[in-house]
Amino acid sequence: MKSEEKKRKERKALSMLVLITQIGICMLVPIFLCVFLGQHISRITGVDILFPVFLLLGILAGFRSSYTMIQRFVRLGDIRSRKSYPDRGCTPEHPSPPEKDFGGDDMPESRWDAEFLEKKDPED
Repeated sequence: MKSEEKKRKERKALSMLVLITQIGICMLVPIFLCVFLGQHISRITGVDILFPVFLLLGILAGFRSSYTMIQRFVRLGDIRSRKSYPDRGCTPEHPSPPEKDFGGDDMPESRWDAEFLEKKDPED
């Protein structure tokens, strides 16, 4: 039992290390590309304001890509933790339970919600 817990902790630590590495790469690549492009276009056109504009564009693109990557990682971790707790109403077909209870006249908000409601037992 302890070896399984130790392996789980090691996997979690390695996945966090991978995430940090990916965030660094996702931040640096757009910044360097936009800096290079901004310098090149500024040299060709002679307009000096293009370099800071492209630098800002690269920084914003890096933050956006890092943010979306973190969101995916968090969602994946959330789905994995819900699969390990069957009492939360998760099934292999639907790893994430609905956020709210659809009792009464509530309409499903998405196709997933509609499928979930169709498969619900009438006894519930």
